[in-house]
Amino acid sequence: MVVVLIDDIVAVNNLQEILTVDDIDCFMVVPGDLSQSMGYLGQAIHPDLQGLIGKVIQQIVAAGKATGSTANDGNGEQLLDWGGQLFLTNTQGYVANGLRGFQQRIAAKAR
Repeated sequence: MVVVLIDDIVAVNNLQEILTVDDIDCFMVVPGDLSQSMGYLGQAIHPDLQGLIGKVIQQIVAAGKATGSTANDGNGEQLLDWGGQLFLTNTQGYVANGLRGFQQRIAAKAR
């Protein structure tokens, strides 16, 4: 599987040309690096960035290509609405939350 990261504003500005490259399976729009290249260091949820991510994902989908991004509890549905298909996620938080819930249920039952 060949995945290309759209992680810089230069890539966004050249997206039409990049989308013509053969044998790429997925174009991932990466908010962390993209935000930095836009001058929003550490602001992966900046409204200008999020609006651009939506436009880029929709442009990739309109070209008939697979796309996705970094997903979490706060943006998964939006990414799907834009047409995202492949998502990167950090599972550590989900595992920790599940474990806390389990511990709380056991502690409540043991009382």
